[in-house]
Amino acid sequence: MLAWFSLARQHQSALVLFTRSNLLSSARALALPVVEVSARAIWFGHIASDEDIERVSKGRGSGIPGMGEILSAIDVKFAADTIEIEH
Repeated sequence: MLAWFSLARQHQSALVLFTRSNLLSSARALALPVVEVSARAIWFGHIASDEDIERVSKGRGSGIPGMGEILSAIDVKFAADTIEIEH
């Protein structure tokens, strides 16, 4: 999981540098990988079962669901209508 967050951070830093250098096509090319690797890290850290984690760490199949399933699981876990914000 830490490796995924590290990768997302590196990509995000490159995205910022590309944008500041007006290399917008290169920045856009990194936008989707930043979202995908961040979503996978969130899934792994907050949603994956112990069995999922063991399967991924032992390299038995990918063990990681597709992006649609990951994003749906994140939406269910962190649904905005269930978050209470204190003022």
